[in-house]
Amino acid sequence: MAARITPNHRGARRSLATTLELTLDPRRAARRGLVWPRVPRANREAIAEPVQQIARLLRDSSVAIPDSALVRIRALATHPASPAYDPSPTRARFLAWSLVDELNTAGANGR
Repeated sequence: MAARITPNHRGARRSLATTLELTLDPRRAARRGLVWPRVPRANREAIAEPVQQIARLLRDSSVAIPDSALVRIRALATHPASPAYDPSPTRARFLAWSLVDELNTAGANGR
């Protein structure tokens, strides 16, 4: 019987971390032949630090991350209605840092 792959599967988390990093560097996405709407430059700069922290936490298998947070992280990076694609860098930055806080809290609580 094949193992069920959940959003919290290690491979899925690594893939999501890579997706986040591609959001910050559209040239890397283009080299890989990937196309999705570009995050405005001001927003990429505003979310760079928290997104890098999120990617690091996703790759750390010792950090417990709730499935609901994984859904919100994916939406941040890929959904056109996400604040990352909004004209306001402030909203994008706030969402990214709130996700970092949530992940750090979940990891500290061992959920």
